[in-house]
Amino acid sequence: MPVDEEGFIVLDFDTVMLPEGEYNVRITSVKRNMKKNATKDDFPYIEFHYFVESRVDGEEMAPELIGTDVMDICSENPTARWKLKSVLEAFTCREWGEKGMRIDPNELVGSEAIAMLVHDSYNGVQRAKPAKVYNPNYVPPEKEIDAPSADVWDEFNQT
Repeated sequence: MPVDEEGFIVLDFDTVMLPEGEYNVRITSVKRNMKKNATKDDFPYIEFHYFVESRVDGEEMAPELIGTDVMDICSENPTARWKLKSVLEAFTCREWGEKGMRIDPNELVGSEAIAMLVHDSYNGVQRAKPAKVYNPNYVPPEKEIDAPSADVWDEFNQT
């Protein structure tokens, strides 16, 4: 940080937070956690930390923002597992949906994807957080289309 003529450190808070947009990110850590003062009704969550490498659109970033740590939280609550599924698919480029699948958090470290960051306020503090994580290299398998059976009786086309 720059110092003025009197020896005071000159602070610039204009570039402290990443602007909203899409960024190339890499996982630096993954750990399972519980919120403070959790009750028996609370579910654990998986905490991902992403290293921000660059903007997807190629626009230059302030040097001090390269390497920004962005945290992403995925609840293990069954009604919220859709988010964990999409994060895993983005970083591993494989489908996650079978029962009993397992992950080694250490194997996810270093994986890359794109995070769409938005500004959010948490406990009165403004921060950048991922609204969505995706990977253009991941193409989900096509779902089988349910075609009507030829054996179904059709009351309009009776022959």
